[in-house]
Amino acid sequence: MVNPINNDDAALMLSKFGTKYLAEGEHTDVSASQFVAQAATTLTVLTGGDAAISDNNKDYLASMSLGSVELKAGALIVAPNGELFKSITVATGGALVAYNSVIEGVKPGSFVGLLDTYPDAAAAYSLRKLRTDYSGSAIRVRRADNTEQDIGFVNNVLDTASLLSFVGSGDGFVATWYDQSSEGNNSTQSLATSQPLISGAGEIVSENGKPAIEFSAPFQRNLNLNNFPFTSGGEKTVIILANNTETQDSNAYNLADSSDIYALTYNRSGNNTYSALGAGSKVGGNVVNQSLISSFYKSTTQSFVDSVESTNTTNLARANFNDNTIGSRGSSYYHSGTIQEVIIYDSNKLTDRSAIETNINNFYSIY
Repeated sequence: MVNPINNDDAALMLSKFGTKYLAEGEHTDVSASQFVAQAATTLTVLTGGDAAISDNNKDYLASMSLGSVELKAGALIVAPNGELFKSITVATGGALVAYNSVIEGVKPGSFVGLLDTYPDAAAAYSLRKLRTDYSGSAIRVRRADNTEQDIGFVNNVLDTASLLSFVGSGDGFVATWYDQSSEGNNSTQSLATSQPLISGAGEIVSENGKPAIEFSAPFQRNLNLNNFPFTSGGEKTVIILANNTETQDSNAYNLADSSDIYALTYNRSGNNTYSALGAGSKVGGNVVNQSLISSFYKSTTQSFVDSVESTNTTNLARANFNDNTIGSRGSSYYHSGTIQEVIIYDSNKLTDRSAIETNINNFYSIY
């Protein structure tokens, strides 16, 4: 079954819980009587029959033909008496959701995750919730006595209270970082001495006031993906939020099969390496400290650091490896620093880059 709301995107499946998002700059002819604003949103076009917009007890009543309507997150647009809206254009802000497009499953609430608006990730790891209908945990944590426990979310962020209650005054290590996409490609580490740190001496590891996973080159800490997250060949996207503390040879991730490789190596020979399809780009300028890096892998690599495109690239040949790891290149070039989020698409998401980066930056306040 497909979503009936937007005729231009009938391929949106109900497996995504059956809602059509109207994103910034998007116009659609609609046949729906209820929409909810998932973030602060401005509409330039809103037409239909008699309708009301309820936003903090403020009503807009008209034979609807309104412009520059500003909605707060959670504002509900209702067309009473079964009437339907005719058209909506989202000027700025987050998405609208057509409530009555839900044919099966649960209607969404006020929360909308990154993967709700930009779905179809091949794998996604974060310490915040990324998808409304994701019901799993964020991470599985091991404490000093080798007991393990899953840690989920409270208010859509890591449940740090439960984590600290479980770990106590000792250290907590990440045994599994759960994949929040629908692919189930978890990243795991069965070797206790190689598990990255989530809490130390009873304190949560953090960057900018948000929980983070700490990797360490001296301790050779990393996580292994269950499977290579891509189909062979074609264009790919990997977006990572990490803090690099090394001036040379720190590998944030390495995703490879027998023919393709997609990797991010910080500061190899004083520069940064982004690899794809056995060849990539060497991007001038060291990257140290917390950065959001988006890499779009094609025949060469196009990358953005804190939303600014890297320049002065030169091709850099790379061998092929079969390692699929976060925090290293297999058993070498271990990452030193933290990682908070890794989003992987088996496609080129360059057209959505700015919006995805804005979503991440709005939460983590990176730049």
